[in-house]
Amino acid sequence: MSAIERIEITKPKSGTNTGTVIFLHGSGGTGQSVKEWIDMLRENETFSHLKILYPTASMRPYTPLKGEISNVWFDRLQISPNCTEHLESLNPMCEELKKLIDQEVKEGIPLNRIVIGAIK
Repeated sequence: MSAIERIEITKPKSGTNTGTVIFLHGSGGTGQSVKEWIDMLRENETFSHLKILYPTASMRPYTPLKGEISNVWFDRLQISPNCTEHLESLNPMCEELKKLIDQEVKEGIPLNRIVIGAIK
């Protein structure tokens, strides 16, 4: 099972992609909702040379919601800074992000021009 359900994309309006931002949504969110918010902020086209990817996490049971199915990147045993990471769900998400980064590099974007951001 893939950790990514789908990906929304904002292509660079300048026609030339010189960098890529991979923007992750928060727990229960979607790439589409983050894209709408970021597009509103980008109206002045300050970053018209960037391609922005907005992946949506696959649906999975989420322990803090008592096992309710939600779009989350990985499961957590609880929401606490002292809780250990749930590596069984975290590692597949990291592999999927690595695939996105590898694809951007394959398309000619240097690693130092790729950024991962997230909304809480």
